[in-house]
Amino acid sequence: MNSVALSPEELTFLQPYLDLAQCMGRLYAQLAQNNLRHLQISFAGEVLEHDTTVLTAAALAGLLSVATAEPVNRVNAPLLARERGLTVQEVRTTEAQDWAGLITLRAQTTAGEHVLSGTVMRGRPHVVRIEDYWLDVVPEGLLLVSEHIEQPGVLGRMGTLLGDAGINISFLQVGRRERGGVGLMVLGVDDVLPDAVLRQVLDMPSVRSARLVRL
Repeated sequence: MNSVALSPEELTFLQPYLDLAQCMGRLYAQLAQNNLRHLQISFAGEVLEHDTTVLTAAALAGLLSVATAEPVNRVNAPLLARERGLTVQEVRTTEAQDWAGLITLRAQTTAGEHVLSGTVMRGRPHVVRIEDYWLDVVPEGLLLVSEHIEQPGVLGRMGTLLGDAGINISFLQVGRRERGGVGLMVLGVDDVLPDAVLRQVLDMPSVRSARLVRL
């Protein structure tokens, strides 16, 4: 399953979605952190007019690159997934929400269901859903992903903590279900957080979980 087999026109269209699928696979693997046995990949919108099997292979390449030290690419990823007992289901749906094209990864793990959705806007990959939170994140570099209880000052305290540690924030996105409920914060950071700083983040009273993701 090689992108070279695609026509130049197909490759031109699909390349941003291939990048998106691979980034989503890497992000998914780091957020779920559980032994996956079954992965569902849904496609909607304009991608349905093209070969989605290459997008599935790209997602698997990203997913497995986090879980194994051996080289993984879109050619060998499906085989490596089968060897590890991971079954993959492709779903084609008309539910593209408000986007031209949408890719969704969904799986049941030992910690429950995990969901991740992404699209392409202005030629760049964007993650638009993490679990039940809708937001807009360009998946690149280092991301600090934290779940918290919505309270006044949460964002300010997070910024102050990272600033005092010399960690620069390149962007911030927040998603929430309801006012005063649980929210998700995604920060782009320029440097890896030392373990001591990550523990300080986790010790914040309103923070329920936090994880540094490398893309």
